[in-house]
This record gives sequence, C-alpha cells and structure tokens, in this order.
Amino acid sequence: MNLGQRFWSFWEEAEFLPLRLATFRVLFFGLLGFDMWLLMVPHASRYGAGALNVAHFEWLNGTLPLPTPDIISLLYVVGGFLSLRIAAGVARHMSVLLLTGIYNLCYYWSQADSYQHHYLIGLILLLTCFIPFSRLEREERPVACWAAKLLYALVAIVYFYTAVTKLSPYWLDGSTISAIAQDETMRAWQHRLGLAVGWSEQTTWAFAAHAVMVWQFLAAGSFLWKKLRPVACISGPIFHILVELLGLKIGWFSYYMIAIYYILLFPDRWFSFIAAPFIWLCERIRPWWDRSTGWSKKNSPGIRLVCTLVCGVLCGWVTSRLPFEATAGIVLAVAVLAVAGTWRSTRPLLAGIAQLSITIALLLSLSISDVVYDYYRFWAGDSARRGNLAEAASLYEHANALQPFEEARRPKLIRIYKRLGRSEDAIRVEEELKALRLPR
Repeated sequence: MNLGQRFWSFWEEAEFLPLRLATFRVLFFGLLGFDMWLLMVPHASRYGAGALNVAHFEWLNGTLPLPTPDIISLLYVVGGFLSLRIAAGVARHMSVLLLTGIYNLCYYWSQADSYQHHYLIGLILLLTCFIPFSRLEREERPVACWAAKLLYALVAIVYFYTAVTKLSPYWLDGSTISAIAQDETMRAWQHRLGLAVGWSEQTTWAFAAHAVMVWQFLAAGSFLWKKLRPVACISGPIFHILVELLGLKIGWFSYYMIAIYYILLFPDRWFSFIAAPFIWLCERIRPWWDRSTGWSKKNSPGIRLVCTLVCGVLCGWVTSRLPFEATAGIVLAVAVLAVAGTWRSTRPLLAGIAQLSITIALLLSLSISDVVYDYYRFWAGDSARRGNLAEAASLYEHANALQPFEEARRPKLIRIYKRLGRSEDAIRVEEELKALRLPR
C-alpha cells in the first residue's frame, strides 16, 4: 500500500462504534447546553459595554452591529435549547447547523468572550456539522466518519501547542504554576509532597511544571497513536480533576475534556462495559414506551398537527416565564424551533415531549440558580462604574427583585439613589434592608 492509499484508507477505515457517536452527541451537547445557560448567560451583560466592541477579526468590526446584552442573552438561551435538543435526538442536523452559527457568532463577535477553550468548542461544532448522527447511529457495526477522525487531530493540536508554550523558562521554573494555584488545600498538599522527598518549595513546583508539560505532549500523542490511549484515558481525567482542584477560572473546560477522554480514547471494550447498564435500561424502557405511544407513530397529519401546535404553545408559555428583557424574542425563537422540530420528526409526540422537557429544564435551571441575578448585577455594576447611575439603579432593582429574602445589592442601590437625589427611593430600600436584617 503506497502513501496515497494509506492516506485515503485512514479516512475510510470503519472504526467508530455507533454507540460512541451517540454518546458523544448526548454528553457533549448536553454539557454545552447547560454551559450556555448557567455560565455564559450571566456574562452576556459584558457585551457592548460603554458602546465599545472589538471583534476577534478586524473585518467583523465594520460588518456586525454593536452587540448588546439583550441580543447575546437571547442567542445563548436559544443556543442552549438547540444544544439540548441535539442531545435529545430531535432535529439533529438542522439544530447542529443553527447552533454552530450561533455559538461562533457570539464568540467571534466580541473579545468580551476571551475564554480560549470557546474557540475549540466552536471548531468542534463545525466538525459535527459533517457527522450524520441520524444515519450512523442506526448502524450495528463500526462505521467510518472522517469528521470524527478530525476531532482527534483537533484536540491533539490543542494539547501539542499548549505543551510547546510550556517550554518557556517562566513555566519550567515553577513560578507560573505556583502563582496560579490559589487553592490552599492544593498548595498544602504540594508542600507536604516536597517535604516527603526532601525538595524545596521551588523545586517541587518546578517538578510539577515539568510534569504538566511532559503529560500534555503525551496527551497530544494519545489522540493520534492508539497504543498510548489506555494510559492517557486514565491519566487524562485525573489531570483535569487536578486542574479543577487548583481553582483555575476556566469555566467547564475540564468537564468537556473528561467527557472527550471517555468518548474518544477509551478502548471499545472499556467503553461498551461502562455503557452496558445504560443500554440495559434503555432496552427495558423502550418496549413500554413503544406500547404507550404507538398511536403517535401513525403518519397522520392530524396527529402531527396537534402535537406540533401543543408543543409550540407550551414551549412558548414556559419560556415566557423567564425574567429577561429579551424574553419576547426568546419565546418567539423557541416556539418556532419547537414547531419546526416537532413537525419534521417521524415521532412528533416524542419530539414534542423532549422539547417541552428542555424548556422546563431551562426555566428550572435559571430559577433555582443565580444566573439571572448575576446577569443583572454584572450589568448594573458596569453601568455604575461608567457613571450611568439611572440605568444602574434600574438594573439593580431587577437584580434585587430576584433575591427578595437576601440583602443582594440593596446597599449599593441605596448609595446610587442618594447620588441621584432620589431620597424617597433610598428610604424605601433602606426599610427593605432593615427588615431583611431582623432576626428570623
């Protein structure tokens, strides 16, 4: 076999278990959906701050309008809905295309999003546009997928470049990793390790720096060379767990990488063994579900129309409860997507239930967390720093209303009202604050 034949056989080799691709779809897109809702929505308020924006590419500055918190929060919420819809198996290809456009637009539109792993996720999304999940997941034998193979190359490049950057003496002397390791428990453990082997603190951190650099070269190789994968698929999750213990503010990057190690590197036998309980559960549930919803599989226009309309109305109603300025746009977008996804599905009842469940998950996740509160308080804080006190006061009112039993940002709101000369409003908030501070 000559070099050209080897090249083409590499891409055409059927080596992917359909179960592996399905697991990638569920885990990656499920994680991404909640990431967009819980971590990215609160920071939407940074976009367009001070009527200033710098895109990641110069040509975008004169092409796209100024991003605003309302637009970005709408895109993040809708993007999370699409991502979880892909994980649920509804309108997969259409949703992947839309999500890829939304995610990359939000990232490249403004350098307010400076997380480096977000560009990696954007590239992964671009590759998933070329993975025919619906067709490949129905196969029983290993399948070929060139886009999935490029995922391995993409992650390998990231690790290799990261390892090369650590060849710097500023990294290898241990000073950088010591400076970024803020968790006291982790530092104490590192100190005890140095004492146990008789090293100074500087030598201990230098050893850790060298170990990280060597391991990242190993990780890069493991995504390209199968013989290294059994080692890397165990050491990789451990490494990223340690990264989390260091207390680095890198979002959910470690969780993505742990999922990718399990999905891409675990040998087929290990992968199938871990997935066996979930397969068993699905096989037990599926006959019951098929018996309960068999009527909905009939290709009846009436059934399809009823499921579509009910799904669209209920999804719109649930999202209308969201406390955003852009709620109207979110309701419209989610309702239209839900209608399209249900109407195009071969199982409209199942698609409708899945999408309604996603919108309920959206409402619950934003209601029981501080996401919307953080969104308004971040926006208010920025407005206050820029001297836009009237806007800051209005936004702090929104934030405080979401925390009726906590002090929240009431002290700051009182100071702003006093600066604005709104003494009656300041007195009102002071009374609220006094009531909250009373013993319960």
